Amino acid sequence: EEGVYLLSHKSGDLYLKFIAEQIEIPLARLRDIIVANLKKEASRVDVLEEKPVELNGKPALRLILQADPGGIPLTYLIHAYGGPFGTLQLTGYTGRNIFEQKRTLVEALVGKIKIANPGQ
Repeated sequence: EEGVYLLSHKSGDLYLKFIAEQIEIPLARLRDIIVANLKKEASRVDVLEEKPVELNGKPALRLILQADPGGIPLTYLIHAYGGPFGTLQLTGYTGRNIFEQKRTLVEALVGKIKIANPGQ
């Protein structure tokens, strides 16, 4: 899929998904879209945390979700931005049973997302 990149961490059991789109999706709608897209793979999605954050001084959204796509219990940590420069979403996910032990690494990787103004 164009604009979607999947990575796995060398430690195993930790995956990253990066989505970049040119279309501007308002931040207020982004949460609902993320949850709806995950519900296509899992019958139930639980929002454990939702809070505004800043990415390079720009307003963004942080979500922690739980879902069972394909019957596999996973926890997702997501940083998402939607604004005049497009839409960016960086998702780190791992097994629900090992999320807490991988949480620091997930947060460090997901927190690396940078939003630059075009032409910079």
